[in-house]
Amino acid sequence: MVDVLTTKVKAWEKERGVPFLCDKQPLLQTLEEDIVIRAQREEEKRQFRGQKRLQGQLATEKEAKYGSKSAKKKQSHWDRV
Repeated sequence: MVDVLTTKVKAWEKERGVPFLCDKQPLLQTLEEDIVIRAQREEEKRQFRGQKRLQGQLATEKEAKYGSKSAKKKQSHWDRV
């Protein structure tokens, strides 16, 4: 949608020879800033998902190596019986 709007605004500006303004700011500049901000947010989301995935893998490895805390509690409970 942003790409289509950008194309139309560029055509409008070329035809008329003046910048298309929105709230006294060039709309193309606003659209470009929006694209950069969206890309940054997406990158942050990707990094966050990667960190969560890594944490999950580390927790799984730790559990496989040492056993889970809940499993240890159950074992100690059964040892007393």
